Amino acid sequence: MTGICRIRRRGGVLFAAAAIVLAAAGPAPATSAGGRSAGYPCGGWTRTADGSTPANFETCAGGTTVVSPCPAGLLYRVDADLCDYPANVRQAPTGLAAGTARLRLLPLPPGVSGLTATLTLTGGRPVPDATIAFTTVTGQPLCSAVTDGTGHASCDTDGLVQSIGELLAGYQAVFTPAEANGITNLAPAQAAGTVTLL
Repeated sequence: MTGICRIRRRGGVLFAAAAIVLAAAGPAPATSAGGRSAGYPCGGWTRTADGSTPANFETCAGGTTVVSPCPAGLLYRVDADLCDYPANVRQAPTGLAAGTARLRLLPLPPGVSGLTATLTLTGGRPVPDATIAFTTVTGQPLCSAVTDGTGHASCDTDGLVQSIGELLAGYQAVFTPAEANGITNLAPAQAAGTVTLL
C-alpha cells in the first residue's frame, strides 16, 4: 500500500496526515461481492471498477481478471483510479449498449434468446461484475445477467407470458449501480434493444 502524506509544522512539532491511500500495484485475488469468482478472461484494460461493489476494483493481468478489495473504509474512485475516502468518491459516467435478440415461437415453450448489453466507462473501459436487468419496454422482467471481463452480459428466457406484440416492441437493458455505505461510484445506465422474430 502506498500513501500520500502532507507534513505540517505547528509550534515546532511536525505533523503528518495521510491524504489518500492508494491501491497496491499487485492486488491479491479475491471474490467479488456479486459472487463471481476472479479469473475470467479480460483484455485491453489494466484496472477498472467492479460493478458489484464500490469497495472493489478489478485488474486485468495476463488476460485474467483479478478482483481486489480496497483497504477497509475506502472505495474505488474511478476518475482518479485509486481507493479513496468515501467523501471524495463521485459517480463515474457509464454507457450501456444493447443488441438484437431473437423471439422463438417453436419449439414450445416460446422464448427470447440473445438479450445482450455491454457496460462501459467513458473512454471504453468495461465494467465487469455488474448486474444487467433485461425487461420488456413496459418494464416486465425477462432475465438478468452479470457482465464479464469485457463488460458484456447476455441471457435467454423461456416460458414467456408477454404477448408477441409486446416482445417484438423491443427490450430494455438496465444497470443500477451497487452501493457501499449508501455511496455509488458508477452512474446508472439503460439502453434499448431490438427483438426480431426467428
